[in-house]
Amino acid sequence: MKKVTITLFIILIMSTLISACSDKNTEKSFKSEREAIQYGMKTTANITRIIGESQFVKNEKIVVYLIKSDGDDGISSATLTHKGKRVTWTTNGNPFVVRDRNNEDTEGSMVFNSPSGRKYELYAGVAHGPHPTFNTQYENDVTPNVDKKSNIYYYVMLHHEK
Repeated sequence: MKKVTITLFIILIMSTLISACSDKNTEKSFKSEREAIQYGMKTTANITRIIGESQFVKNEKIVVYLIKSDGDDGISSATLTHKGKRVTWTTNGNPFVVRDRNNEDTEGSMVFNSPSGRKYELYAGVAHGPHPTFNTQYENDVTPNVDKKSNIYYYVMLHHEK
């Protein structure tokens, strides 16, 4: 009986430690989107600047940003979530390269889940001309947003399940 009690006690301690380490309620919240963005730019590696944002879907807004790392230009996103009068910043996966250090361009996309569980897709590449278009799995000749300074385009859409 003593061994069973000790084993249960150890399991209880381990489960408490595991849940404490994975507690998602430790995210920082801020009084404004500006403060949340400043925090995100300070704590997310290699962000050079924000190049766009989506419209609100429920209480979330997707922010698209550029990164620079080892001479490569990349893109990724974060979600600004409004909870009452507070705003949180959550990064959405890893960035991907759209222009490498040798100035070779590529297109890319990623699917990510926002903190609320909504699925989005981010498409990006380098614009070669004034009115670029690209194809998604669901639409052809989509016109993306283009950052004029970097010539990098992006497009955020809700993910469609097949």
